[in-house]
Amino acid sequence: MNKRKYKSSDLDVRMAIWKVYNGKDYYKSEPIKFREMEIDHIIPKDYFKEINSQKLKKLLSDLDLSSDFPCDDLLNYVPTTRASNIQKTNEISFPRISAAIDQAKEKHDSIIEEINKFNSQNDAFEIATCLAKYIDKSSEEWENYINVVLNEVYDFEESESINENFLSISKTRVWLNGKLPSINDLNLSCSLEFRSVKIRDVVFTLQGNDVFELFNGIHTKLDNDANNRRSFINFKDRSGLYSISIGYDRILLTKNETQQLCDVIDKYYDYVFSKIYSIENKFDLKNFILAKEGIILFDSTYEFYYELYNNIKNIFNFKDYILRINGNEILIVQGNDIRAIIKVKQKLNNFTLFMPRVVYILKGNYVENDISSDGFWTPTETIIWFKKIFFPLYRTKFNTNNLLNAKDEISYYSDDTINLDSVKNIDDFKIVINKLQLFYSEINNCFLDCSNIYQGLLLLVENAFLKKENVAYICSTLKLKNTDKITNELNAEFYIHLNYELSTREIDYILRCYIEILNKCEIRINYSQVKLLCDHLKDIVEYYNSQKLLKKYKMIY
Repeated sequence: MNKRKYKSSDLDVRMAIWKVYNGKDYYKSEPIKFREMEIDHIIPKDYFKEINSQKLKKLLSDLDLSSDFPCDDLLNYVPTTRASNIQKTNEISFPRISAAIDQAKEKHDSIIEEINKFNSQNDAFEIATCLAKYIDKSSEEWENYINVVLNEVYDFEESESINENFLSISKTRVWLNGKLPSINDLNLSCSLEFRSVKIRDVVFTLQGNDVFELFNGIHTKLDNDANNRRSFINFKDRSGLYSISIGYDRILLTKNETQQLCDVIDKYYDYVFSKIYSIENKFDLKNFILAKEGIILFDSTYEFYYELYNNIKNIFNFKDYILRINGNEILIVQGNDIRAIIKVKQKLNNFTLFMPRVVYILKGNYVENDISSDGFWTPTETIIWFKKIFFPLYRTKFNTNNLLNAKDEISYYSDDTINLDSVKNIDDFKIVINKLQLFYSEINNCFLDCSNIYQGLLLLVENAFLKKENVAYICSTLKLKNTDKITNELNAEFYIHLNYELSTREIDYILRCYIEILNKCEIRINYSQVKLLCDHLKDIVEYYNSQKLLKKYKMIY
């Protein structure tokens, strides 16, 4: 009978080595999880190559091993971790090699015994009993035995890949596959898979708004127990596990697994909104609301659309333009070129029985590259045409009362995002501060790394003529003790909060102090100082913009 070859990847071999070495890294004597264990070749694999045959022969002789000693042998295996294995070089240290071989010889018979026990059907009940024994112990011990029973010995490989339409991001315990938006299909979807002891062989799939819900609280740190800013984190239980909501499902994850989940979601968010920003800039979408079918231009009463349909019929010549209605679509044609294709549909949130309203959507499915280059109008150009040409002439031509004033029908999206590059003076800066203060006064459970806003306030204080009542307000609002040395106090607060996140309430109070100075004090500040003030606001502006953009794109579902 041929002697069995004991491969380092064999489950029974791995289990036996891990157990006999008491679940510890041979080189560091530190506990290791079964899943994290790697089997190290004491004599490196490179020594078994033909080019090193003479070196190997001498080494085997010195170690009192046979000349045909194989690379894959139980006497050449010790348990370690990936980190330890990477740190270990292929350079031979005879004392280290000799000591490891001696250990392997000493444990050889015990490892064989454990391998045989593992493979014996008669011991199946014993294995199950052993598993049950450890269920009430630490989760790490439980997980080690679960990994053995289920033959799940490896974590996900950490990787990141992306193409035009999809991305894949994996950590050791979490794997996310996500769809990226395009002008033709803004709908998002993603899947999540976990290598957790409690969640195996389950793939969670999310679509539309459920994906955007994952982005609430984006890029905020995994918290301090009670103050979870991520909407999918419900709470932390007494055992230290985090309750996580994924769509309509709820799961429990360890802190490490939860952190990895946050990390992959943050990366997905960055890629999604980088793509969205690119689409918005390229296709003139900043001031418009997007629907699944395209770009929402305006809405009207159903009576107006009915009247329009009857007046236009199949073809309608209108000041160098031809309008065609085909079912629920309006085509605007100039010469031989289609300028716009507009889909008409009833508003989903309008339940008025007798006065339904319809929404007019500029279709995006014909857009592949640049709208203008193919003769198609941008949303802004389409709106201008309706507003300045179509509505006035149509009202005059048909003497209609169903059409409201053009300004009432145009459904521009109010773009509330903040572009700090556009801030040129202190008046522009005031507008930004007012937006930020209102926003942060209305949200809860958010903590941000933004200590620089203290530096911005300090800059304002140093360049403003403060009265006693202004100083008193700032000190009272921020609970500063020394009103005579307010600059020292603010500088101290900055350094204190370098290592601590600020809550939305704290951010709100600091911004109120900004407003106090901006509205009530004489300020002497130049352009470069205004830009420096903007730099101090970048962290809170970034979060503000992310939430505004989220709100906008949630509207399409």
